[in-house]
Amino acid sequence: MCWIPKVTTSKDEFIEHICKVCEAKDIGEEIIEDWVWHVWDNLYQAHYFYGMIYVCELRPYFLLHELVHHIAQLLRKMTHSKKWYSLDYIIDTVDKVIP
Repeated sequence: MCWIPKVTTSKDEFIEHICKVCEAKDIGEEIIEDWVWHVWDNLYQAHYFYGMIYVCELRPYFLLHELVHHIAQLLRKMTHSKKWYSLDYIIDTVDKVIP
């Protein structure tokens, strides 16, 4: 578990990270392909995936938003509680309200 996430502006690097994580967790090829497709076709501004933040450009709001997702994941793992999913939902809801 990494305390400080890596940050990248490269979709290629982000996809490589996703593939490594999925292989380490023994996740099937079909799911890996779904993630790769999602990143290439649907990912526009920012995303978080197990210890890495992808941002299209280094903007404070994008970094902060994805950092909250990282913190929520750390708290879920440390406390073994699913209540931290609500933090993900809250930040995503705020993102929809703020233009």
